Amino acid sequence: MTGQTQDYIDVCGLKVARPLYDFVVQDAAPGTGVDIEAWWAGLARLLNAFAPRNRALLAERDRIRLTAEEERATEEALARAVLILWQASILRRTRLKVVDEVANGLSYYDYTFLRELPQVYAEIEDQLAKTDPAWKATELPSFLHMGSWIGGDRDGNPFVTAEVLHQVLRMQSRRALSFYLDELHLLGGELSLDARLVGVSDELRVLADRSPDRSPHREDEPYRRAISGIYARVAATAWTLDEVEAPRHAVGEAPPYANPAELGADLTAIHRSLTGNGSAHLARGRLRMLRRAVEVFGFHLAGLDLRQNSDVHALTIGELFEQAGIELSYTDLPARAGADGAFAPGAHKRKATGLAVPDLF
Repeated sequence: MTGQTQDYIDVCGLKVARPLYDFVVQDAAPGTGVDIEAWWAGLARLLNAFAPRNRALLAERDRIRLTAEEERATEEALARAVLILWQASILRRTRLKVVDEVANGLSYYDYTFLRELPQVYAEIEDQLAKTDPAWKATELPSFLHMGSWIGGDRDGNPFVTAEVLHQVLRMQSRRALSFYLDELHLLGGELSLDARLVGVSDELRVLADRSPDRSPHREDEPYRRAISGIYARVAATAWTLDEVEAPRHAVGEAPPYANPAELGADLTAIHRSLTGNGSAHLARGRLRMLRRAVEVFGFHLAGLDLRQNSDVHALTIGELFEQAGIELSYTDLPARAGADGAFAPGAHKRKATGLAVPDLF
């Protein structure tokens, strides 16, 4: 209605208009035996799977003048997408496992966070540079990182075990490293600069010479050889950490990276060579986004919150007390004992033992 703000409800990552939400929950679902939470989750899964392609088709149709054949093809593609959504089942017949939920969550990274978060940093830097030229060569520190609790929440979920946690961490790492490998492959195709035509820093030459790429066809393309070497090292890292084969075989053997900072340093060497030799515009494209992605997502993709039932915490702390010889029963302490000083050094008595036990709190 004109002049009124639409009220929306957040459900499974979707923004649902209040009238539609009320209709589904209050009128449509009751008496059907449908688990309404599972229904919303299924709807979100379908929309997340098809919405990016649908948005791209609509944007293309609205942005450029299409020929009659192109317009007909676009309309047919949209009709197919709508038909798939209509005929796909929203509800699954089997219960999702924790790793299925993790996989659903990670799917957001492919078309949002891995690409859009570096873009956010780039836009902030560019706006600062427009406001004050002194910011032009400044790169912001990575102050915004991703976090998740999916796969780490054990409070009330007996299926989140240590084995599941290990699997989740590997799934996250695989997603980040696979993205880097894909971007490096594309970057190598872009930076085919000939050293006979452009200047190259000594740092970049060292990086290129260290690469296992010995193809005579790329002898005068140090950037491509350097990127081939970086790709080989990331591929080795993916195998070492996650036992994942690179989507495209590396040109040769290379040692894995010890940490994301090493990978970032190699990418920065490429950046410095480009900016120092008249090719700064090339450093502001895919390379810029990849450098930021490595800094933000590392090899772990996102921090994982670990939540545990308070009974398990109490049991664990009780065992620590016992091992340290502390004569306290954690479960008998007042609720605010920790905050009020019961855990301060000297606030507890230890049993006489032959071990020198340091203060734990």
